Amino acid sequence: MGLFDLFDKKIDSGSEWAQLIYGETKPGKMLSQKMVEADTKQAISFRLRAIQDCVKLVNETTTPEVFFSRYDTMIEHMEWMAKIEKYYPFKHPFPSENLERVKQQKVATINDFIDRSHQKLMLSLLKLKTEKGRRNKVTDWYNLMTFYSDKMEDENVMRYSEIWSRYQPETYQ
Repeated sequence: MGLFDLFDKKIDSGSEWAQLIYGETKPGKMLSQKMVEADTKQAISFRLRAIQDCVKLVNETTTPEVFFSRYDTMIEHMEWMAKIEKYYPFKHPFPSENLERVKQQKVATINDFIDRSHQKLMLSLLKLKTEKGRRNKVTDWYNLMTFYSDKMEDENVMRYSEIWSRYQPETYQ
């Protein structure tokens, strides 16, 4: 410990801030505030890169597993960022504002994914030669969407169900 370390403010390892940065740690150990600030900056940088990666995949993928896992990961990182904003001087928009905006756009984001996935389905149907093969492909798509319906809002379920209904035998061309 250097002479100037005596004047450095200390943060308890059991504090909310330290818990956010280091995970579950035992309270009572005093940490240098400068060290916690540096580690906070590094953790924010990591989380921002992860969020950017998730946003790209959420906006481009046509695979439900990728979409929903990355959407959930994106929300987890954004929630962490919202918690840490009281310990770090963010500029507008604040992480909590970004998180709220993303949550408000959930239905539209999932609908965009459903539309992309449907476009991919339509392209794959063009390559199939038999009606039975096309019906099976559509049924597989519908079953896959249904598997993830617990992660969707009612409006999203209605959207993919309506798309599926277009391909049913009475309307299937």
